[in-house]
Amino acid sequence: MLHNRCVEVTIDYSAVAAAAALLTSLVSVSALWYESKRWRFSMGIDLYMKLDERFNGDGMRKTRKAAARALLSGHMRPDTPNKAALEDTLDFFEMIGFLVSRGALDDRMVWHGFFNFIHPYWLSAQGYVEEQRRTDPTVWSDLDQLHRRLLSVEKKERKCSDADLAWSKDSLREFLETECQL
Repeated sequence: MLHNRCVEVTIDYSAVAAAAALLTSLVSVSALWYESKRWRFSMGIDLYMKLDERFNGDGMRKTRKAAARALLSGHMRPDTPNKAALEDTLDFFEMIGFLVSRGALDDRMVWHGFFNFIHPYWLSAQGYVEEQRRTDPTVWSDLDQLHRRLLSVEKKERKCSDADLAWSKDSLREFLETECQL
């Protein structure tokens, strides 16, 4: 015997509309997040290019040259010539550290363009930084954090150790002498 069954299907159109609205919202939020990420990256590239241009510009090259001379002179005193240039150079790197900490620039981008300068300047200026931190423990703290972050990137990218990153006094002097040629 065959039974003829009628099944009545009812569609809840409000539930379908709610599901469609939810799906549309999720797609919109995803697209907005993606565009925001792209915009932030684009802004980071623009900022990086401006920093690179400033760092390699005539004014900053003169400042770096004077900073290197100050570091080569040995122990810094209040009357040390070019001390202000050293502070300006460290302040420039401090600003980059602040921008990285706030997410305006990423570690790898800064590593790519500035590590080979930040690392030797930081190592060369350690005595002066420690001296300044006696009166202000926060001085160049963003630079300190940036240096640590960039060391991690350097170790990962170059597969090197802490020992590989420890520059000799001769290597630091050679770097500073090169900076004096700017």
